[in-house]
Amino acid sequence: MRFEKSIELPVSQSEAFEYHARPGALNRLVPPWESVEIIRSANSILPGSEVLLRANILGKRLDWLARHDLYEPPSLFSDVQVYGPFASWEHKHSIAAIGTNRCALTDRIDYRLPLGALGQLFGSGIASKKLDAMFRFRHRQTLEDLCFGNSLSNITSGESKTVAVSGCNGLVGKSVCSLLTVLGHRVIKLDRSQDARLANAPSASGSVSNERQIVSTTSWDPRNGLSRPDDLDGIDAVIHLAGKGIADSRWTESVRKELVASRVDATEKLALQLARLTNPPKAFVSASGVGMYGSIGDSVADESFPVAQDFLGQLASRWENASSSLDTCGTRRCFGRLGIVLDPRSGALAKMLPVVQWGVGGNMGSGNQYWSWISKEDAASAFIWLALNPACSGPYNFTGDAETNRQFTLTLASLLNRPALLPAPGFALKLVLGEMADSLLLASTNASNRKLLDSGYEFRCSSLKDAISHILGLNF
Repeated sequence: MRFEKSIELPVSQSEAFEYHARPGALNRLVPPWESVEIIRSANSILPGSEVLLRANILGKRLDWLARHDLYEPPSLFSDVQVYGPFASWEHKHSIAAIGTNRCALTDRIDYRLPLGALGQLFGSGIASKKLDAMFRFRHRQTLEDLCFGNSLSNITSGESKTVAVSGCNGLVGKSVCSLLTVLGHRVIKLDRSQDARLANAPSASGSVSNERQIVSTTSWDPRNGLSRPDDLDGIDAVIHLAGKGIADSRWTESVRKELVASRVDATEKLALQLARLTNPPKAFVSASGVGMYGSIGDSVADESFPVAQDFLGQLASRWENASSSLDTCGTRRCFGRLGIVLDPRSGALAKMLPVVQWGVGGNMGSGNQYWSWISKEDAASAFIWLALNPACSGPYNFTGDAETNRQFTLTLASLLNRPALLPAPGFALKLVLGEMADSLLLASTNASNRKLLDSGYEFRCSSLKDAISHILGLNF
């Protein structure tokens, strides 16, 4: 059996090939709705390099080992299944030049299903449908990454930059790191492990350059800061995303202290260490949240809107102010005030999905409260945009066009072909979650994204419907 799909890309043949050859490419292209984990990867497409994936299908673990074989830059590379879910699998990635700065990417897969004729009879339609959804996602992701790379090149003159990232294993941090590397920038991960060491990653040619590592790590702890601050001397930017999850547990007094320590105290320590460097980073971009505006009904909050006096508002405000020591050394500071980050495997959407899929979803509270949202990939791209764009400074709302909770739920249910008839009463949410329910689920926050748009940033997902369908692999 054969599956084939093509897309035109707005870059040269060599640029498209390098995108796929760099570390992070596989992370960019695994569909988020699939329960797939990258267990081991050589971060290379050279012949003999392997990647081990693990899927969970109906509660059963399934491993899939693929090995790269053909390697003909800049036009072709391929991989074959060593063992896994198919009887056989060969995937050829062909890249053909179309003029100077345009090319065509074609993915061609020749495969056989297990169980012979029986597998083909009952599984061919399912396999074809899943492959179509997978490569529709992959091609859109590749296209949008490369378009974003072109936008960055316009403001960086095509220069490769060095960016340190905290929270690199978090929901947004993983995407920030992989997007930076596939676009040819160097990443220094601020790693909490005690034995973090510089880690070289092979280049597309297979060589390793100590002078130009693609990915490295340096040890960092929220309480004690950087163990080797000089590793960040002279870099272009720091993207600071680390912090205890705001919705991980009920806000008891001890949890509140942990939230403050992981955000305010950790940021103060990090900023002071950076400010003392001989060559401090040119930019410091920190996460924040639109929850700092509180519940504002039908009002629309731009970045000058007053900060709420509740716990969440004051926490976000203190978090942003915690890096103020960098003002003394000329480091440009920006803050990405995040709305609800959409991802099917983490965060609010992940919690809503099974409920709606079971057909028992509905409004939270009245349903009239505004939810400001952003796709995970837009959040990652926007953080990089602020970090590398010298014209950006101060706070920016990271949100798409806000929807009421009722419309949010109806959109999700409609895309999944499910009803949305059973509301979750506000009092019940408060009983279970306490103050967190008021601040995160029942608060009405409509945050304007005008400042981000005016900076030149172009959103990947134009609407809530577009964002949800893309990350769930749905047509609409």
